[in-house]
Amino acid sequence: MKILFIFPIPRIPIFGKVLFNLGIGYLSAILKQHRHKTDLLTLNNYDRQKIKQKIKTFSPDLIAMSSTSDQIGLSRQIISYIKNNFQLPIVLGGVHATYLPQESIAIEGLLGICLGEGEYPLLELVECLEKGKDHRHISNFWFREGDEIIKNDLRPLVINLDSLPFPDREVFDIPEINKAWFVGMQFMGSRGCLYSCTNCNTPSFRKIYKLGKENYVRLRSVDNLLAEIDSVIKRYKFGGYVAFEDDSFVVDKNWLREFSPKYSKAIRYPFFCNARADQIDEESISLLKNANCRLIRVGIESGDEYLRNVILRKGITNNDIVKTFQLAKKYGIKALSFNMLGLPFETEELIRKTVKLNQEVRPDFIALSYFRPYPGTDLYNLCKENNLISRRKASHWLEDTILDQPTVSKNTVRYYMRVFRAYVCGSNIMPLIKLTARLYIWKNFTLFDFMKGTKDSIKNHFMKNNQQV
Repeated sequence: MKILFIFPIPRIPIFGKVLFNLGIGYLSAILKQHRHKTDLLTLNNYDRQKIKQKIKTFSPDLIAMSSTSDQIGLSRQIISYIKNNFQLPIVLGGVHATYLPQESIAIEGLLGICLGEGEYPLLELVECLEKGKDHRHISNFWFREGDEIIKNDLRPLVINLDSLPFPDREVFDIPEINKAWFVGMQFMGSRGCLYSCTNCNTPSFRKIYKLGKENYVRLRSVDNLLAEIDSVIKRYKFGGYVAFEDDSFVVDKNWLREFSPKYSKAIRYPFFCNARADQIDEESISLLKNANCRLIRVGIESGDEYLRNVILRKGITNNDIVKTFQLAKKYGIKALSFNMLGLPFETEELIRKTVKLNQEVRPDFIALSYFRPYPGTDLYNLCKENNLISRRKASHWLEDTILDQPTVSKNTVRYYMRVFRAYVCGSNIMPLIKLTARLYIWKNFTLFDFMKGTKDSIKNHFMKNNQQV
């Protein structure tokens, strides 16, 4: 059979028009392993011409879509267009279908939705459709027949990750993706997370699978991971970074002790990874350094310990964070801080504490986003219970806050999103930045936004010209 994946992505300029997705990569790989053909259409807007052209040229037998909650509006438009113009079965998977299945199965035009990990459920569906067999019993899937919804149980998670084929990258525009230096060539050495942060869907995922923390976290063997990296390097010959997207790359120190010497010997490219501040110590940072780690990405999220450890339930102290950034500097590894603004019950004073902690640790890079209450997370439920979620829409985590809170105004949150980096890093024109960041010239658009947009446009123009030269 021929399966067309459709991947709706956020319209974020720095990401461009294409992104890599490991989930789709695994789904495509296992289908190809069983002699099926796959293709991919990535969309960051509702482009009927692109959809029509791809369907006509590829002639798929099945449409498989993966959607986040941010992109479910775009997904609905795509599904409706295909339903009204092509006689094709469509299935929807991803986090939105997993955590809001009742809402998702109600979308007109769907054959069914897939909950949880989808490699073997999707393969089984494709095999049934190809052979004309009854597909209504397939685990992980919900199907709708008229007014009836057929809800199948989840099958066990894949425990032996080495048994899966390497993610398929051929369906992606890898050269275009690799132009973004901060993305890197993406890999994962594990699935799952031990922790229960309230802004993450991990606790809900464990709950629907009825699993404890220990059974949920699964590691690939070091040799299997390195074999994949080696094959990708030989195929694409990229000149950037290897990016490990595991929730925390240092979760298992024994695994890290094996990984460090093997990676440095087998792979010549530097890498970056995510790390929890409470898992970094002298040994782990030394192992990362010896393996050629150039950057660790660390979640600060908030400078206030109550917000971080009671509201977000991260269990990480300010001392843990300070120590981690000190160790990174000591070993010559750059460090990035993740920060969220507009958290539930946040005040302007608490935002300033986040600024202050960043000033203290001096990250090499700052990642900043609006807090987003995603379905399937404990904080989503908390925000709903306290009537904090407004009717404002935002298609991604950099666009706007969608909370209305009595403790901090939305304009204050937007102000600190604009000036956060200037506060942390310092600026000779700080008074001008503060002034222009509060001068609105159109709706949510300030004079600061205009000036920054002009500067970025000029910068991108010269970068593009330099690349062409």
